[in-house]
Amino acid sequence: MDLVRRWAIIIAGAAVVVTGIIISPIPGPGGIPTVLGGLMILALEVTLARKILLKLRRLYGAFRLWKRKNQLWWLGLVFVVVCSYIIFGIFLYKKFSG
Repeated sequence: MDLVRRWAIIIAGAAVVVTGIIISPIPGPGGIPTVLGGLMILALEVTLARKILLKLRRLYGAFRLWKRKNQLWWLGLVFVVVCSYIIFGIFLYKKFSG
């Protein structure tokens, strides 16, 4: 019974990870949280998934510290990326709308 439970968790976690990878190109925040959720399910039974999650937590903590120290630079980067995205969208709209 324990082997069946283990494989059920592995299959469910893998299915959620694959689903997250498939839906990641779709606009919206669905892909990354879905992949992380699948990794959390896999981490219940798979050591490699647990190690990946721990590494991601450390990287996220380091990123938060870096962002806190470089807040103005970070806000400037986000502003430039968002403005570039909007300008590119306007360009595509004018080019293909006729």
